[in-house]
Amino acid sequence: MKKYLIIGIIIILVVPFILNFIIIQNVPNGFSVIGDTTDWLQFNGSYIGGTITALISFFILYRTLRYYKTDAEIKRQEKVLADLKNDLKNRFAELNFIKIGNIIYVLDKPNCHKDEIYKLEILQQEIVHSYNTFKFLYDSDTNEKIVAFKEHYYRCIEKMQNCILDVKKIIFCELPYFDTDKKNDTLKKLEQFQNTHMDYQRLYTQLVYTSGQDWIKAEKDKLSQMIENQ
Repeated sequence: MKKYLIIGIIIILVVPFILNFIIIQNVPNGFSVIGDTTDWLQFNGSYIGGTITALISFFILYRTLRYYKTDAEIKRQEKVLADLKNDLKNRFAELNFIKIGNIIYVLDKPNCHKDEIYKLEILQQEIVHSYNTFKFLYDSDTNEKIVAFKEHYYRCIEKMQNCILDVKKIIFCELPYFDTDKKNDTLKKLEQFQNTHMDYQRLYTQLVYTSGQDWIKAEKDKLSQMIENQ
């Protein structure tokens, strides 16, 4: 845009000098110049004045259009940033390893097992849905920050899935058929699960949180740069 604008200005400014050169030269036979020198001086004055006015108007129009375009882009980026914060907040809230292990608190109440298993299944459905939605939106994205987040997020989801399956396996396949001693061993095993899940909560979700914050920061920097260049 700037290149063509500069070329246009040069052409406009050079034309009067070309016309002036033609006027002061000896006119070839068969070629006539309409008007005398005074007429051409008046024309050049009007031409240059009109050109300057047109350039000023064009510059004002260009700056106005650019401002509104940039303003629209800033508003769009602000929405992107707000939506991203909300989306990552909801996703991070779903990554709750400790919730998976909470079933150990009702294992001595067989009538509660069904409800707890149902809660685990709902949690599993939620994280699978969240995972599939994210994968659909961002799986092909090559942005460095998004790629880093995907790596940690996918790994965390996979670990949660495995933890849920392990707990459900113990409840369904082992606990109902054990005698008292073996049930106590299973309870201890599940208690170890609970402690392990707390470690997972710190390890896996912290990586997701950190990479998510980096992603948000990149979008904030992009917004700040757009505002600065407005």
